[in-house]
Amino acid sequence: MKDKQKKVEKTINIKRVSWQEFLAIWVIMTLCICAVTALMRRRSLVLPMEKMCEAAMRVAEGDFSVYISPMRKDGKKDDV
Repeated sequence: MKDKQKKVEKTINIKRVSWQEFLAIWVIMTLCICAVTALMRRRSLVLPMEKMCEAAMRVAEGDFSVYISPMRKDGKKDDV
């Protein structure tokens, strides 16, 4: 059975990955996904909230000329 498996591995040229290599690849992929998710969250949640806080502070100081442009560019309304 082992000879058969070795023959198949030679034919297909399979390299066995150690658990350390597998773990390293898994960690790198996880970090990449987390980084992309963090960037998307910052762009869609944090930056608009910072703009709203800044506008609210200006209104609280008496500046009522504050305007925040809508994030959507397709003409639809953002209902909250």
